[in-house]
Amino acid sequence: MIIHALNLDLGGAARHDYAPKFKEFIASISGQLKAGSNELTFGLRAEINANFVPIKAAFSKINTR
Repeated sequence: MIIHALNLDLGGAARHDYAPKFKEFIASISGQLKAGSNELTFGLRAEINANFVPIKAAFSKINTR
């Protein structure tokens, strides 16, 4: 798993204030793990995957080996 910068809300110097909140990340992936997902996504990647579903289906039909 490759995790991008997350805002941990620990106080002090706010180097990652621009990043998504750690709690949001954990909530997102824990739900996916409970659902048995083979791929964990968060943020922009989750949006991109949702839009590629029809493309993935077409690709699978073409490449049936």
